[in-house]
Amino acid sequence: MNNNCNSILIIANGQAPKKHLLQNLTKKANCIIAADGGSNICYSHNIYPDYIIGDFDSIDNKLKKHFRDAEFIYRPDQDEHDLLKALKFCETLKPKTVVVTATFGKRIDHTLSNLFILQKQKFKFSIEFIADYGKVFIITKKSNLKLPISHPISLISFAPVFGITLKGFKYPLNNKNFPKGFNGVSNEISEIHSAISVTKGSLIAFIPHE
Repeated sequence: MNNNCNSILIIANGQAPKKHLLQNLTKKANCIIAADGGSNICYSHNIYPDYIIGDFDSIDNKLKKHFRDAEFIYRPDQDEHDLLKALKFCETLKPKTVVVTATFGKRIDHTLSNLFILQKQKFKFSIEFIADYGKVFIITKKSNLKLPISHPISLISFAPVFGITLKGFKYPLNNKNFPKGFNGVSNEISEIHSAISVTKGSLIAFIPHE
């Protein structure tokens, strides 16, 4: 068992990122969790998770032997996604930050489910989904950014969101309400110091890697 879980990396069961990115994420993490089939990605990239969690329908017996030093946490509930099980388990470890990778790329239904989890579930730690092409995170109050001029950014909400203010953007907003959701794809940063804020609801932010 790993007692230092201040910074957690969850490896889900989607498309694995490129080797160098996965290695960098692994090095930065204090603790690694494989969400069920994410253990296959760990196996193929020689990564040894501290915990493997799920209903284990995607895990071969050889992996159970290979990862004999990992703690296997059986969660058979079919009403919960394996990623959600992993995130709820993270709450018991009390991290400050959780990075999730391999969340996208294989099946569109799993991708949508992961984004739904990101926007709807409330946790005490910050969460980022990181893929080869960029990162996704949630904004519930205010987020100050420091990105290059003209850097693209997309902001989306599947649910009502109110009081959106975008400062330092090519297409700014000032306390605007969107009761049917918000689709702000391909905006751009216009000032080095920019900010996003909402008064009620949340936004899913996507920022491509620089």
